[in-house]
Amino acid sequence: MDPANRTQPYWQRLFSTGYKNPITGNDTVSGSQQSAIVSILSAGTFFGALASPLMADRVGRRLALMISTWVFNLGVILQTAATAIPMFLAGRFFAGFGVGLISALSMCSATGVGKDG
Repeated sequence: MDPANRTQPYWQRLFSTGYKNPITGNDTVSGSQQSAIVSILSAGTFFGALASPLMADRVGRRLALMISTWVFNLGVILQTAATAIPMFLAGRFFAGFGVGLISALSMCSATGVGKDG
């Protein structure tokens, strides 16, 4: 997780599920919750990259890239609007899914418009 979020008292209080930091005594998220928040983005990226060829074949690479940016935007909106960890996790997953789609599709598109020979 972004170190800036871990040190912001407002973020720590908002997403705390009752875990108290043993050193400071402040409400915060536990280590396992931090791990889930960090890793769910990578999981979304993995599945987005796997889904990218299916999406490109169905709607075309250009439209698939446009849709992918909206999937990423959905993830950002969910993270911004989140007031609890489950919604924040959903936002992280969709943001990662969009990144996976964009990463794989942009390579396919760049290859498709490249000069032959």
